Amino acid sequence: EGAPRQPNSASILETGGSTAFLLAADRADAPLMRTLLDLGANPFWSNLSSTTPLMAAAGLGTRAPEEEAGTEEEALAATSLML
Repeated sequence: EGAPRQPNSASILETGGSTAFLLAADRADAPLMRTLLDLGANPFWSNLSSTTPLMAAAGLGTRAPEEEAGTEEEALAATSLML
């Protein structure tokens, strides 16, 4: 298993207006993200504070490494789905 991702932002992810896809990206859950895409999810929709799934998967809203979901490898897999 990989090491936890390092935070890259001191802000908190705003969940207002978040889609299921954005929340899956925030949790670095690439399998769920793929399922949601297969079901027609729009990977470009942002939440009310203009945070995109790509930003969430990259670690926006994390204050400390222990707050991160998943490993660095899982975060890279989630991020790569949107590139």
